[in-house]
Amino acid sequence: MTSPHFEKNKAFYEFLETQFQLFKGNLMVTKASKDEEAIHQMRVAIKRIKTIQKLKKNISVSVEIPQYVNDAIKTAFRSAGKLRDLQIHMNLLHHFQKEIKTAFREFDEHLKNVATELNQLIDSTIHHIDFSGNDELPLLPDKGYENDIIKECIDFVERKIIKIHQLILLIQNEEKVHELRKQIKQLFFILQFLSEQIPDNLFYGYEMKPLKRLTDAIGNWNDLDFFGQRLERFIQQQQTGFAGKFPEYMILKYFTEHEKQKYLEDIDVDIYLEMINLQDILKKRNPSPPATLNNQNIVLEKAMNY
Repeated sequence: MTSPHFEKNKAFYEFLETQFQLFKGNLMVTKASKDEEAIHQMRVAIKRIKTIQKLKKNISVSVEIPQYVNDAIKTAFRSAGKLRDLQIHMNLLHHFQKEIKTAFREFDEHLKNVATELNQLIDSTIHHIDFSGNDELPLLPDKGYENDIIKECIDFVERKIIKIHQLILLIQNEEKVHELRKQIKQLFFILQFLSEQIPDNLFYGYEMKPLKRLTDAIGNWNDLDFFGQRLERFIQQQQTGFAGKFPEYMILKYFTEHEKQKYLEDIDVDIYLEMINLQDILKKRNPSPPATLNNQNIVLEKAMNY
Protein backbone atom coordinates (compact mmCIF):
# COMPACT_ATOMS: atom_id res chain seq x y z
CA MET A 1 0.00 0.00 0.00
CA THR A 2 1.45 3.33 -1.07
CA SER A 3 1.61 6.25 1.34
CA PRO A 4 -0.44 9.43 0.79
CA HIS A 5 2.85 11.30 0.53
CA PHE A 6 3.96 9.01 -2.30
CA GLU A 7 0.71 9.61 -4.20
CA LYS A 8 1.11 13.39 -3.93
CA ASN A 9 4.77 13.07 -4.90
CA LYS A 10 3.66 11.08 -7.96
CA ALA A 11 1.17 13.84 -8.87
CA PHE A 12 4.06 16.31 -9.05
CA TYR A 13 6.02 13.89 -11.21
CA GLU A 14 3.13 13.25 -13.61
CA PHE A 15 2.46 16.97 -14.00
CA LEU A 16 6.13 17.72 -14.73
CA GLU A 17 6.39 14.76 -17.09
CA THR A 18 3.33 15.96 -19.03
CA GLN A 19 4.81 19.44 -19.36
CA PHE A 20 8.17 17.96 -20.39
CA GLN A 21 6.51 15.96 -23.18
CA LEU A 22 4.61 19.07 -24.32
CA PHE A 23 7.89 20.98 -24.33
CA LYS A 24 9.59 18.28 -26.41
CA GLY A 25 6.77 18.05 -28.95
CA ASN A 26 6.49 21.79 -29.47
CA LEU A 27 10.28 22.11 -29.57
CA MET A 28 10.34 19.73 -32.54
CA VAL A 29 7.68 21.79 -34.35
CA THR A 30 9.53 25.02 -33.52
CA LYS A 31 12.78 23.66 -34.92
CA ALA A 32 11.02 22.56 -38.11
CA SER A 33 8.76 25.52 -38.85
CA LYS A 34 9.10 28.34 -36.25
CA ASP A 35 5.33 27.97 -35.88
CA GLU A 36 3.90 30.78 -33.75
CA GLU A 37 1.52 28.57 -31.75
CA ALA A 38 4.19 25.91 -31.18
CA ILE A 39 6.57 28.53 -29.77
CA HIS A 40 3.80 29.83 -27.52
CA GLN A 41 2.84 26.37 -26.23
CA MET A 42 6.49 25.42 -25.72
CA ARG A 43 7.01 28.52 -23.58
CA VAL A 44 3.80 27.87 -21.61
CA ALA A 45 5.04 24.35 -20.80
CA ILE A 46 8.40 25.80 -19.70
CA LYS A 47 6.69 28.41 -17.50
CA ARG A 48 4.66 25.65 -15.81
CA ILE A 49 7.82 23.63 -15.21
CA LYS A 50 9.64 26.69 -13.83
CA THR A 51 6.71 27.51 -11.55
CA ILE A 52 6.67 23.98 -10.11
CA GLN A 53 10.44 24.19 -9.70
CA LYS A 54 9.95 27.42 -7.75
CA LEU A 55 7.31 25.69 -5.66
CA LYS A 56 9.65 22.72 -5.10
CA LYS A 57 12.11 24.96 -3.31
CA ASN A 58 9.50 25.40 -0.58
CA ILE A 59 8.15 21.85 -0.30
CA SER A 60 9.47 18.34 0.31
CA VAL A 61 8.99 16.21 -2.81
CA SER A 62 11.16 13.52 -4.41
CA VAL A 63 11.09 14.93 -7.93
CA GLU A 64 14.14 16.22 -9.74
CA ILE A 65 14.64 17.47 -13.30
CA PRO A 66 17.95 16.36 -14.84
CA GLN A 67 20.48 19.10 -15.52
CA TYR A 68 20.51 18.43 -19.27
CA VAL A 69 16.75 19.08 -19.36
CA ASN A 70 17.15 22.28 -17.34
CA ASP A 71 19.88 23.45 -19.74
CA ALA A 72 17.69 22.73 -22.77
CA ILE A 73 14.72 24.53 -21.20
CA LYS A 74 16.83 27.60 -20.39
CA THR A 75 18.26 27.78 -23.93
CA ALA A 76 14.91 27.26 -25.67
CA PHE A 77 13.04 29.69 -23.42
CA ARG A 78 15.54 32.49 -23.92
CA SER A 79 15.98 32.25 -27.70
CA ALA A 80 12.39 31.32 -28.58
CA GLY A 81 11.13 34.10 -26.31
CA LYS A 82 12.75 36.75 -28.48
CA LEU A 83 11.06 35.37 -31.59
CA ARG A 84 7.75 34.98 -29.76
CA ASP A 85 7.86 38.64 -28.68
CA LEU A 86 8.60 39.70 -32.24
CA GLN A 87 5.71 37.64 -33.61
CA ILE A 88 3.38 39.33 -31.14
CA HIS A 89 4.71 42.75 -32.17
CA MET A 90 4.20 41.98 -35.85
CA ASN A 91 0.61 40.97 -35.08
CA LEU A 92 0.09 44.19 -33.11
CA LEU A 93 1.47 46.27 -35.98
CA HIS A 94 -0.92 44.51 -38.36
CA HIS A 95 -3.76 45.34 -35.94
CA PHE A 96 -2.80 49.02 -35.84
CA GLN A 97 -2.25 49.14 -39.60
CA LYS A 98 -5.90 48.23 -40.05
CA GLU A 99 -7.15 50.45 -37.23
CA ILE A 100 -5.20 53.57 -38.24
CA LYS A 101 -5.33 52.71 -41.97
CA THR A 102 -1.61 53.38 -42.39
CA ALA A 103 1.06 50.95 -43.62
CA PHE A 104 4.01 52.04 -41.42
CA ARG A 105 6.22 50.51 -44.09
CA GLU A 106 9.49 51.52 -42.46
CA PHE A 107 8.66 49.85 -39.16
CA ASP A 108 7.12 46.86 -40.94
CA GLU A 109 10.33 46.34 -42.92
CA HIS A 110 12.40 46.72 -39.76
CA LEU A 111 10.41 43.98 -37.98
CA LYS A 112 10.79 41.64 -40.97
CA ASN A 113 14.56 42.15 -40.91
CA VAL A 114 14.66 41.40 -37.19
CA ALA A 115 12.58 38.27 -37.84
CA THR A 116 15.20 37.02 -40.30
CA GLU A 117 17.93 37.53 -37.71
CA LEU A 118 15.98 35.81 -34.96
CA ASN A 119 15.10 32.84 -37.15
CA GLN A 120 18.82 32.38 -37.73
CA LEU A 121 19.42 32.69 -33.98
CA ILE A 122 16.81 30.00 -33.28
CA ASP A 123 18.52 27.70 -35.78
CA SER A 124 21.91 28.22 -34.16
CA THR A 125 20.78 27.89 -30.53
CA ILE A 126 18.10 25.19 -30.36
CA HIS A 127 19.11 23.11 -33.36
CA HIS A 128 21.50 21.04 -31.22
CA ILE A 129 18.85 20.29 -28.57
CA ASP A 130 17.85 16.70 -29.15
CA PHE A 131 15.86 14.25 -27.07
CA SER A 132 15.45 10.59 -27.91
CA GLY A 133 11.86 9.50 -28.51
CA ASN A 134 11.77 7.57 -25.21
CA ASP A 135 13.08 10.38 -23.01
CA GLU A 136 11.13 10.66 -19.77
CA LEU A 137 11.86 12.38 -16.51
CA PRO A 138 13.21 9.95 -13.89
CA LEU A 139 10.77 8.96 -11.16
CA LEU A 140 12.83 8.97 -7.98
CA PRO A 141 12.05 6.73 -5.02
CA ASP A 142 10.07 8.28 -2.18
CA LYS A 143 12.61 9.84 0.21
CA GLY A 144 10.34 9.23 3.17
CA TYR A 145 9.48 12.86 3.86
CA GLU A 146 7.03 13.26 6.71
CA ASN A 147 6.09 16.83 5.77
CA ASP A 148 2.56 17.69 4.73
CA ILE A 149 3.02 18.52 1.03
CA ILE A 150 -0.46 20.01 0.70
CA LYS A 151 0.11 22.33 3.66
CA GLU A 152 3.41 23.45 2.15
CA CYS A 153 1.68 24.13 -1.19
CA ILE A 154 -1.11 26.12 0.45
CA ASP A 155 1.43 28.11 2.47
CA PHE A 156 3.14 28.97 -0.82
CA VAL A 157 -0.16 30.06 -2.37
CA GLU A 158 -0.87 32.26 0.65
CA ARG A 159 2.50 33.98 0.31
CA LYS A 160 1.77 34.64 -3.37
CA ILE A 161 -1.59 36.19 -2.48
CA ILE A 162 0.02 38.48 0.08
CA LYS A 163 2.66 39.55 -2.45
CA ILE A 164 -0.01 40.31 -5.05
CA HIS A 165 -2.00 42.37 -2.53
CA GLN A 166 1.11 44.45 -1.89
CA LEU A 167 1.78 44.98 -5.60
CA ILE A 168 -1.72 46.10 -6.58
CA LEU A 169 -1.27 49.12 -4.30
CA LEU A 170 1.68 50.12 -6.50
CA ILE A 171 -0.01 49.60 -9.85
CA GLN A 172 0.75 53.17 -11.00
CA ASN A 173 4.42 52.13 -11.17
CA GLU A 174 4.92 50.23 -14.44
CA GLU A 175 7.86 48.25 -13.06
CA LYS A 176 5.52 46.96 -10.35
CA VAL A 177 2.95 46.00 -13.00
CA HIS A 178 5.56 43.78 -14.64
CA GLU A 179 6.28 42.15 -11.28
CA LEU A 180 2.54 41.82 -10.63
CA ARG A 181 2.12 40.04 -13.96
CA LYS A 182 4.79 37.49 -13.05
CA GLN A 183 3.30 36.86 -9.61
CA ILE A 184 -0.23 36.40 -10.98
CA LYS A 185 1.05 34.05 -13.69
CA GLN A 186 2.87 31.94 -11.13
CA LEU A 187 -0.20 31.87 -8.90
CA PHE A 188 -2.32 30.82 -11.87
CA PHE A 189 -0.04 27.88 -12.73
CA ILE A 190 0.18 26.73 -9.09
CA LEU A 191 -3.60 26.88 -8.63
CA GLN A 192 -4.09 25.14 -11.97
CA PHE A 193 -1.90 22.31 -10.68
CA LEU A 194 -3.68 22.11 -7.32
CA SER A 195 -7.15 22.38 -8.84
CA GLU A 196 -6.56 19.52 -11.29
CA GLN A 197 -3.90 17.17 -9.94
CA ILE A 198 -4.37 16.66 -6.18
CA PRO A 199 -7.96 15.95 -5.05
CA ASP A 200 -7.62 16.41 -1.28
CA ASN A 201 -6.72 20.10 -1.11
CA LEU A 202 -8.65 23.35 -0.61
CA PHE A 203 -8.30 24.44 -4.23
CA TYR A 204 -9.25 21.20 -5.97
CA GLY A 205 -11.86 22.04 -8.62
CA TYR A 206 -11.31 25.79 -8.23
CA GLU A 207 -12.82 27.79 -11.11
CA MET A 208 -9.81 29.16 -12.97
CA LYS A 209 -11.59 31.31 -15.59
CA PRO A 210 -11.63 34.59 -13.59
CA LEU A 211 -7.93 34.34 -12.83
CA LYS A 212 -7.24 33.36 -16.46
CA ARG A 213 -8.99 36.53 -17.64
CA LEU A 214 -6.77 38.58 -15.33
CA THR A 215 -3.58 36.90 -16.57
CA ASP A 216 -4.67 37.50 -20.17
CA ALA A 217 -5.47 41.18 -19.54
CA ILE A 218 -2.21 41.96 -17.81
CA GLY A 219 -0.39 39.86 -20.42
CA ASN A 220 -1.91 42.00 -23.18
CA TRP A 221 -0.76 45.10 -21.30
CA ASN A 222 2.74 43.63 -21.20
CA ASP A 223 2.73 42.90 -24.94
CA LEU A 224 1.72 46.47 -25.75
CA ASP A 225 4.28 47.88 -23.34
CA PHE A 226 7.15 46.02 -25.03
CA PHE A 227 5.73 46.85 -28.46
CA GLY A 228 5.78 50.52 -27.48
CA GLN A 229 9.38 50.22 -26.28
CA ARG A 230 10.42 48.57 -29.55
CA LEU A 231 8.63 51.28 -31.54
CA GLU A 232 10.35 54.03 -29.53
CA ARG A 233 13.78 52.46 -30.08
CA PHE A 234 13.08 52.25 -33.83
CA ILE A 235 12.10 55.93 -34.00
CA GLN A 236 15.16 56.99 -32.00
CA GLN A 237 17.45 55.08 -34.36
CA GLN A 238 16.19 56.97 -37.43
CA GLN A 239 17.77 60.06 -38.91
CA THR A 240 17.03 63.49 -37.45
CA GLY A 241 13.68 64.77 -38.66
CA PHE A 242 12.12 61.30 -39.06
CA ALA A 243 9.21 62.11 -36.71
CA GLY A 244 8.45 65.29 -38.59
CA LYS A 245 8.60 63.55 -41.96
CA PHE A 246 6.45 60.64 -40.79
CA PRO A 247 3.99 62.05 -38.22
CA GLU A 248 1.91 58.88 -38.42
CA TYR A 249 4.38 57.28 -36.01
CA MET A 250 3.34 59.71 -33.29
CA ILE A 251 -0.22 58.54 -33.89
CA LEU A 252 0.92 54.94 -33.60
CA LYS A 253 2.62 55.74 -30.28
CA TYR A 254 -0.59 57.35 -29.02
CA PHE A 255 -2.78 54.40 -30.05
CA THR A 256 -0.33 51.97 -28.46
CA GLU A 257 -0.30 53.79 -25.12
CA HIS A 258 -4.06 54.32 -25.14
CA GLU A 259 -4.81 50.66 -25.81
CA LYS A 260 -2.23 49.57 -23.25
CA GLN A 261 -3.82 51.62 -20.49
CA LYS A 262 -7.26 50.20 -21.26
CA TYR A 263 -6.09 46.84 -19.94
CA LEU A 264 -5.27 48.39 -16.55
CA GLU A 265 -8.65 50.07 -16.06
CA ASP A 266 -9.99 48.76 -12.72
CA ILE A 267 -7.77 45.70 -12.97
CA ASP A 268 -6.55 46.37 -9.43
CA VAL A 269 -10.14 45.98 -8.23
CA ASP A 270 -10.63 42.79 -10.22
CA ILE A 271 -7.40 41.31 -8.88
CA TYR A 272 -8.27 42.37 -5.35
CA LEU A 273 -11.69 40.71 -5.51
CA GLU A 274 -10.19 37.50 -6.89
CA MET A 275 -7.59 37.46 -4.09
CA ILE A 276 -10.43 37.90 -1.59
CA ASN A 277 -12.15 34.86 -3.11
CA LEU A 278 -8.97 32.87 -2.65
CA GLN A 279 -8.56 34.19 0.88
CA ASP A 280 -12.09 33.05 1.71
CA ILE A 281 -11.04 29.53 0.74
CA LEU A 282 -7.92 29.80 2.87
CA LYS A 283 -10.08 30.79 5.86
CA LYS A 284 -11.36 27.22 5.93
CA ARG A 285 -7.89 26.33 7.12
CA ASN A 286 -6.97 29.55 8.90
CA PRO A 287 -9.89 31.62 10.27
CA SER A 288 -7.68 34.69 10.82
CA PRO A 289 -6.35 36.14 7.54
CA PRO A 290 -2.86 37.66 7.56
CA ALA A 291 -2.74 41.27 8.69
CA THR A 292 -1.41 42.29 5.28
CA LEU A 293 -4.76 41.38 3.77
CA ASN A 294 -6.71 43.41 6.28
CA ASN A 295 -5.04 46.69 5.36
CA GLN A 296 -5.87 47.16 1.69
CA ASN A 297 -8.03 50.22 2.34
CA ILE A 298 -7.24 52.02 -0.91
CA VAL A 299 -8.27 49.15 -3.14
CA LEU A 300 -11.13 48.15 -0.85
CA GLU A 301 -12.64 51.64 -1.02
CA LYS A 302 -12.40 51.53 -4.81
CA ALA A 303 -13.94 48.04 -4.88
CA MET A 304 -16.90 49.17 -2.76
CA ASN A 305 -17.64 51.88 -5.35
CA TYR A 306 -17.10 49.56 -8.29
